[in-house]
Parts: sequence; structure tokens; C-alpha cells
Amino acid sequence: MILFLLNLPVTIVCFTLSAAIFIHVKRTWVQKNKDPYKKLNEIVNGLFCALLGILYHLYVLKFGNNLTGIARSSLTLELALNGMVGILSVMFVMSIWALSQKIKTIKNPELLQNVNNYELFCERLKLQYKPSVKRKFTHLLPLAVVSGIVMVFWILNNNPVYSYQGRWKHYALFFVVIFGMDFALTFLIGDLIRLFDYSYMPRIVGELYARGLTPTELDTFSSTSIMVFGFAPFLLFDFPLFFIILLIASVADGMASIFGIIAKKIGFSHEFPKGSTKTIEGYIGGSFFAFLCTLFGGFFSNTFGFSNPSVWSLEILLSLGTILSVVVFLVDIATSTKIRASDNYLNPLACGIVAIIYLYLIGVPF
Repeated sequence: MILFLLNLPVTIVCFTLSAAIFIHVKRTWVQKNKDPYKKLNEIVNGLFCALLGILYHLYVLKFGNNLTGIARSSLTLELALNGMVGILSVMFVMSIWALSQKIKTIKNPELLQNVNNYELFCERLKLQYKPSVKRKFTHLLPLAVVSGIVMVFWILNNNPVYSYQGRWKHYALFFVVIFGMDFALTFLIGDLIRLFDYSYMPRIVGELYARGLTPTELDTFSSTSIMVFGFAPFLLFDFPLFFIILLIASVADGMASIFGIIAKKIGFSHEFPKGSTKTIEGYIGGSFFAFLCTLFGGFFSNTFGFSNPSVWSLEILLSLGTILSVVVFLVDIATSTKIRASDNYLNPLACGIVAIIYLYLIGVPF
């Protein structure tokens, strides 16, 4: 009962944000100029957000695992308390920040003509937007966050003064959950403010959005949250599988775009199919880095003790990387033609499902 009550606030946050997404879907459904696939992506976004509220409870159970905690007798309750504080505190700060900006616009209506004018924001973005390599390096954030958290807890665990007594992996991975949910839900709240009432948007947050959004995302949600939602379910499996899928969803996808941008800048790009924004160079880059991400994910897991090197061997990683690189290529091709659903969730889902099937067939635990 106590565990349920500790997890309930986080679940309520996810369900509330999911409901807000579906309210947006309903009110914009009749817009004739809106791409049907944007509507599909928004529905998937809403479903994934609600699913995250359920997955959160499973994360607490998985990483608590009925072990003894450091600060409390139950690791499960300790993680649930940490998660509730870590996630709700960020949501609280975001809410207060948004309300303070709304109060500023009430006191100074001139802000609605410049700083908090969404039509003006859209016009400026359309005029100033240029695809750049710098924008795509934000895709490295999930890699930096997850690997950074793992290494910090690994270092602390090897410190004789401050040791997690062999449970550092449980703490590390649950902090990945907290940071990941904070990251995804923060961007989602920003999107909802942007789409519902821009008068709540703090100036600094608006400037950050201007650097990360594309013109095609102005009337819908950004790709950030749904990318995290796409690989979140795989955290219920063993770390190597989760980390590989995360790397493919973020790094490989970002590198595909970077390859395409560089190819266009040097005048050596080949659009495929004709009229698409995607290029053959981008497909090659994405597939190649999906292969590299699989190798790196496996080696990282083996190095920090999340997997057995004799099980996640080089041969297994090479074969799995080859298969997943093909999957990424096929998803990219499919989403560039008739199926214009977002590859930000299709890639992790497709790669994850295929990886699970392959690992099951060859007898590798996942």
C-alpha cells in the first residue's frame, strides 16, 4: 500500500500529460492542412506517455528487487521515494516557472506582442531555420546521461568510504529512470505550453525551443519526448539490450541526419526517393552507426559488469549489429515514402522487437 501511494503521484502526472495530449489531438483533428501522420504520431505520443506511468511502477519493482536499501530497510521503498521527489520536484519547478511568466504577461501585456507571441515565434523560426550539424548533436544527450550516471555510480561503488555494497547497478539504473522521465516530461510540458497557451512560456525556454524545433514541428509535438518513450520499455530487459536500443534511437538517428546534412553541404547528396528530405548518404550513415552503436553498447555493458562477455561476445554483437543496421535502413526507407510516421519511435520499437526475437532464437538471455 505504501509503495502504491509513493508511485501514484508520478503515475498521475503521466496520465494527466497524456490526457492533455489527447485534448490537443481532439481540438486539432478537424484541421484539413494537418498531416494525418502527425495526428498518428500525437496519438502514439499520448499512449506512450500513459504507458510510462505504468512502466514507472514496474521500474521500481525491478530495481528494488526486495533488496535492503542504504538509507532505508527496503530498497524498493527507497527508490520509490527518490523517484517521487526527483520527478515531482522538477515538475513543480516547471509549473512555478510557467506561472511566473504568465503573471509577467498579465502585468506587462506588451510581452504578448513580442516575447510571448507564438505566431511571431513561428515566423522567426521559419525564416531563421537552417539544418545544421550542431542541432543534431543534441541526440548525443541520452548517451552522455546514461553512460555518465553509470560511471559516477561505478566510481562511488569502488570508493571504500562510500560504497553501495554491490547494489550500485540498481541505484544507477533507477537514476537513469528519474533523469529520463524528467527529461521527457519537461520537454512534453514545454510542448503543451507552446501548443495551448504561449503566454506561459518563459523567455529562456522559448529560446531553447527555437534552437531545437524544426518548422514541421510548429503545430505538433517535438521529437524529443517520443524518442525517450520509444526506448523506455526496454529498460525492463537486461541493460545491454536497453542501452543498444537507446544508442540506436538517439546516436544512430542523429548521425543519419548529420551524414545527410554534410552530404548536402558539399554538394554530394542523393535524395531517395525523389522529393524526400532523406538521402542515401543519411541511410548509410544511420545504418553504419546502428552497427557501431550495437558494438559499443555491448562492450560498455561488459566493461561495467552489466553483462557476461562470454555471452555478449564479439560474434553475437557483430551479428546483432548487422541485423539491426538492416532494420534501421528499412525503417528509414519506409518512413521516407508512404509511411510518414516518426522514426523516433519506430526505430527503437522495431530494433527492440527484432533484437528480442534474435536473442531468444540464439539462446542469449535478455
